[in-house]
Amino acid sequence: MIQKSLAEISDTQAEATVIATLLAHPHMIVHIDQTLRPGYFYGQDNRCMFWAIRELYHRGIENIDSINLSNMINSNAAVARKMSEYNIPSLQGYIEDSRFYVRNSLEELKEVSNRIISLAFKRELCKACEEVERDCFNVNYDLGQLNDKFNAKVDNLTKQFVIGSDITEFGNKVDTLWENVVSRRTSGGYGIPSKFSLLGKFFNYVPTNLYVFKARLKEGKSALLMNECINMLQNDVSCVYFDTEMDDDYFFTRMVANISGVELNRIESGNYQDGDEEKIYAAINWIKTRKFVHIYMTEPRKDEVYAICKRLTYSMDLQVVFYDYLKCNDGDGNLTSNILGAMTDHLKNKVCGELNLIGIAAAQLNRGFEVADSDKIERYASASIFWGRKSPELIQKDGVDGGNCMMRVDANRRGMRMDEDERLNFIFDGARMRIAEASKQPSEDDENPFLVDDNYMNDNYGMQLAPT
Repeated sequence: MIQKSLAEISDTQAEATVIATLLAHPHMIVHIDQTLRPGYFYGQDNRCMFWAIRELYHRGIENIDSINLSNMINSNAAVARKMSEYNIPSLQGYIEDSRFYVRNSLEELKEVSNRIISLAFKRELCKACEEVERDCFNVNYDLGQLNDKFNAKVDNLTKQFVIGSDITEFGNKVDTLWENVVSRRTSGGYGIPSKFSLLGKFFNYVPTNLYVFKARLKEGKSALLMNECINMLQNDVSCVYFDTEMDDDYFFTRMVANISGVELNRIESGNYQDGDEEKIYAAINWIKTRKFVHIYMTEPRKDEVYAICKRLTYSMDLQVVFYDYLKCNDGDGNLTSNILGAMTDHLKNKVCGELNLIGIAAAQLNRGFEVADSDKIERYASASIFWGRKSPELIQKDGVDGGNCMMRVDANRRGMRMDEDERLNFIFDGARMRIAEASKQPSEDDENPFLVDDNYMNDNYGMQLAPT
């Protein structure tokens, strides 16, 4: 029979380390709050502190000081009552004393968190075994009853700690999945339409998907992403823009040029024409009303990008993440580098997939019109789109109405793609950072020759697609 105390299956130092680290680095909580729960702490005071820190962070409060902690604790009567049982002189003193336990790396925090989870599992398993042990002395329990009870308890613990409790048969999720499909319908189709209606034939922007625009250097890929971002903001879609090239000042003036229609050099020089100043201030005041964050990071770290996006899902209901642009930091754009593939994988599966966000990124082509790690980018991206300036010969062939830039959907897992000799025509006004569809497009057959009708499916696959 079990004689040891559950207190022996705990680690107060590990719990103090997690609390101290989150007090010092509250943004790290996004990496553990899906696995570590308040109930996993053995110390009741640690449970209360972890709950308060997590609630503050989920509400967009990053300043975890004694006042905010006290207000959050007192907002819950049960938590306040439990904390009052502990002789804590002051929360400010608690915070100051905790600095000796702070860990500054995410890896250390995860390791300590996993230890707390493991010990919590062991304590719960001991409780389950104790209950089954008592039942073993009950003469009214037969073998079948004991076996069922023991297996049920172990299964519940496995669901909670090992595989999670959200695994269910697919049929039980169908109603919710259909609601998701219906909720994504818009006037432009399924998902959020691009600024450019020409792309609607190929895709709309859908959560958990990543769309990558590829271009040579200095050909307007940042302007392209900015145009899509401003279009999102005009439709009340919340966005974050990770920028590896432009700081806030640089991005801001180009954003104002796009919205106001005033040429960039006049905005920067102050050499206004009639009406310019009014347009500029109207654009500035409009920007203030948008749910938008611009972050200049020359060398973004994957965990930072994820943490920021998750924090913004709490604070402003983030919907779209822009990443400008995917680059390898080995100095020469080496095609063997796996940096871009790893970041693309992270953006698609971790950031967009786990957080249910739309991802729109840019990547730079080399002189051979390739992207470093291009196979991996194509593998992870939901759609890959080429963007570039037209050659003088092509501009002359298409005429002024055919524009000065072109786009081609190279890969697309949500619909049609284009052949190498196909293109969509655009006009890029660099002075105002505006991109628009050209009035003249290459002639093409609008009918999709690869549509398969229901009779073909029924005859060849023995499958009834619609009820009769």
